[in-house]
Amino acid sequence: MLRSLALFAIRLYQRHLSPKKGFGCAYRLVYGGCGCSGVGYRLIRRYGVFSGCRLLEPFAKPANDGASSARRQQAKRQH
Repeated sequence: MLRSLALFAIRLYQRHLSPKKGFGCAYRLVYGGCGCSGVGYRLIRRYGVFSGCRLLEPFAKPANDGASSARRQQAKRQH
């Protein structure tokens, strides 16, 4: 049940929120392949919510750092 809810939330994010952000996943842009939400979807589908989230952490850290950098650059361009 929890797995299905998490997978539904990821798909909802991928289809409706992510395209409106204005920039792509930093992990995907740097390393290629799919972004964190795609990796998270696969990990949660295969290992469950708790183990999948734990396995996702190494992907999320570089993506978070890259997203912070992208937001700073975007803010500089707007001023």
